[in-house]
Amino acid sequence: MSAARVAPESALTRRVAAGSSRELKGTAMAANGAEKQYKFGTKNNWRRTVWNELQSRVTKPADAIVLYLAGAMDLDSQIAREKGFAANNLIAIERDATALRALRGARRLAIAGDFCEILWDWPEERTLDIAFGDFCCGLETQLANKLLMLTLAPKFKSTCFVFNFLRGRDQSSNQFRSNVDSVGPMMQSKHRAEYFVLHCYGAWMRGGVMATGGNDDWDTEIIDAHVRANQPTFDLLHRRFGETVKPRFLSYRSTSGQTFDSVIMNSMAPAHCPEWRTSDWKNVAKAWGMRSAGRRIAAVMAHRTMRSGSH
Repeated sequence: MSAARVAPESALTRRVAAGSSRELKGTAMAANGAEKQYKFGTKNNWRRTVWNELQSRVTKPADAIVLYLAGAMDLDSQIAREKGFAANNLIAIERDATALRALRGARRLAIAGDFCEILWDWPEERTLDIAFGDFCCGLETQLANKLLMLTLAPKFKSTCFVFNFLRGRDQSSNQFRSNVDSVGPMMQSKHRAEYFVLHCYGAWMRGGVMATGGNDDWDTEIIDAHVRANQPTFDLLHRRFGETVKPRFLSYRSTSGQTFDSVIMNSMAPAHCPEWRTSDWKNVAKAWGMRSAGRRIAAVMAHRTMRSGSH
């Protein structure tokens, strides 16, 4: 699967947008709050809503392994522990050197690096229960494509994802969002997480096209004819997407008036994507300039094991 294969301008993504968004919007809810790095009561309400949902999606919170973007104040870990998640299973990801020192000074397990890079190199033999990306950026095209591939990765078949996007400042996805808007008026909220889930839905259905002997490079008219010829199969795929991913949408506004849109969703793997190959995974990482994180992950996990043995 190459970067081009998951580009959000796919004809099928545009074609299926009208059929998915109306149903998904019915699960949306709103909350108020502030940016992740600030401690406001309303943002804490959003955090508690997220962790309540995560608590309900894992079998045993105390055993769940969690990767999350922490920030210098690490406001999520306290709430997570209150919900039954073990401190030694909460692994922070942080790029800022000062924030990283603060986390480690507070005896938090923390990996230096980029969220997508860490997940990209997460070892296949280690189950990851939750990946929590509270981003301070919009739905940029490359970020959307990276996250899409992570939700499709077989190694994350039992992972629950949380993605939070700033609404705006994402010019690179203007064309994709315009394509979705052109299908109909269902996206008037401009909810960035809904756009992302539509992106995922398009990939899910493209897998269906290929699994039924189709070609993702076909134009819209040929795809439409192929879907009509296999309508019962695609109706089933449509239903299974919601049943598998189970997206829950949230939104909140910061004190500066910025809107953040988020989704809590299950993995799409194992999805019917016959084009998925490990070599493609590595090639895309190279094309996007992803740095290897294997040693950093191994070091933190070794520290985690030492801490567990000392208790």
